[in-house]
Amino acid sequence: MRRRPAPSHPTWARHRPGCDVGWLLRRVAESDEVAFAALYDATTPRLFGLALRVLTDASRATEVTEDAYLEIWQLAAQFDPRRISATAWMVGIVHRRAVDRLRSDAGTGATHHPDDRLHASPCPETAPHDWARFSPEHREALEMTYFGGYTYTQLAEAIGVSPAAAAARLRHCRPA
Repeated sequence: MRRRPAPSHPTWARHRPGCDVGWLLRRVAESDEVAFAALYDATTPRLFGLALRVLTDASRATEVTEDAYLEIWQLAAQFDPRRISATAWMVGIVHRRAVDRLRSDAGTGATHHPDDRLHASPCPETAPHDWARFSPEHREALEMTYFGGYTYTQLAEAIGVSPAAAAARLRHCRPA
């Protein structure tokens, strides 16, 4: 009978339901490689899943997820738990990278625009499983921008409203 290899990080760091991602991220900010491994284990399914949903290609989603983890390692010290949850912060990084990749691959030349507040600071607290509370029109706008990479202007053209009306639909979906 073969013995299983020992875990690469201590038991305290292995992902378990209810794992404190915020605590792990604060440890990563102190260059704790063991905590980074645990953070990776705890969050990869969700972060890769988001990238895959946006990009619809596993290879590109893997690249984006790997790049996002490098960014998370580099920027962990900038994370502020008073402003946003650790998971939401990381989801925002992955989402921004996935949308940028989607736009880059489409050859549009579109880049992240600071006024595009949904993309600058996506609201992962309003995750897709919570979107049922929105009207079909609001859900459609969220899906097109969050997963489709649409800008306000592209969204407005696609749904036949003014850019201001498209932006208003998205603002309606943001938490107070």
